[in-house]
Amino acid sequence: LVYLFKKNSIMKNIYWVYYYIIIKIDLYNIENNYIKSDNMEQKLKKHIIKTEKPVQLIIEDDNEIYENNNLTIVETFVGAGGAHLGFQKAGFKSLLVNDIDKDTIDTLLKNKVINDKEYLLCPIEDITEEVIKTKIGNKKVDVLFGGIVCKGFSLAGVRNPFDPRNYLYKHQLRLVNILKPKVSVIENVTAIKNMILYVNCEETQQTFEDYTKLSDENKLLNGIKSSKRKNGENYCDLNLTINNNKKKMDELLNGICKYKYSVLDDIKKLYHEMGYTFYEKILQTDKYGGYTNRKRIIIVAVSNDISKSYVYPIEQETNYTLNDALNLIDYEGINNPLNDEDNKPMNHNKKTIDRFKLIPEGNNIADVINELPDEL
Repeated sequence: LVYLFKKNSIMKNIYWVYYYIIIKIDLYNIENNYIKSDNMEQKLKKHIIKTEKPVQLIIEDDNEIYENNNLTIVETFVGAGGAHLGFQKAGFKSLLVNDIDKDTIDTLLKNKVINDKEYLLCPIEDITEEVIKTKIGNKKVDVLFGGIVCKGFSLAGVRNPFDPRNYLYKHQLRLVNILKPKVSVIENVTAIKNMILYVNCEETQQTFEDYTKLSDENKLLNGIKSSKRKNGENYCDLNLTINNNKKKMDELLNGICKYKYSVLDDIKKLYHEMGYTFYEKILQTDKYGGYTNRKRIIIVAVSNDISKSYVYPIEQETNYTLNDALNLIDYEGINNPLNDEDNKPMNHNKKTIDRFKLIPEGNNIADVINELPDEL
């Protein structure tokens, strides 16, 4: 991570969609002293790289940082700082970032994205109004951004509704109530839209524990099942246990049905109660200059003190591919594996390589898992 932003062209583009969104917030004219959109477009000078395809790659200039406003940003779950870097490039001043991972904070410090007075290394649950004031005093916060933990919402996981991480959004909104930013932004996986949680109370506590125990057991069994499948061993007994556990889990949830609620509906309700207008939309990275078709929901809540409506950025006519991104790597220079730890080839075994060969372009292993030959 330490050399993430300085050396790896692909990774630097992760924040492009955020950068685009933040520029739109910049044009939103929160304090009626923003630059005009025409001027901003003129300032967005791009490097153009032509490929064999009839498409142009737009690469941001790392040296361009717009210091044309007095807007401020606080970010939770900052991670490697992709979104935060986008805000800074749009001219925002960083007041504070938060994460529980020391390596991510060290990365931001190493790359001078923040200084040693601009971070809190702790769980979001531990951030109180008193803690915040020791860091930023009474400074106004224009934007509070948080890519709240998505592991429990993602379709790639077990989606245990009782995963404690699923409830961290409540702490994000608690900070909104403390900081009272003019704009609050939450980013997450699209599956949060249909995620159902349950009220944690005395009547549901035992169900929380029983369900989680079965969920953890199935997670372990699925790992064993995957290993057996790769080795060509029979795993029918595992399937039987897994399916029985799923039935028990469904019965447990049916027993506390009256306590369930939608995460997205709750977020919307809490924003409204705090005096914010709620917007949400699914954005796809390749529509904003990215190289993958990754989709994310971007929630924007604007203080009711602001009369204007928020407008999401217009999609771009781009059609970049993985090869377009790979062609940007300078294998002879800065990204040479001898110089760049990130580009040292992985030592995949032959079986893994053979499996990769059977995955069609645009698909993943899950799409062909049932069609793989026994030896794979």
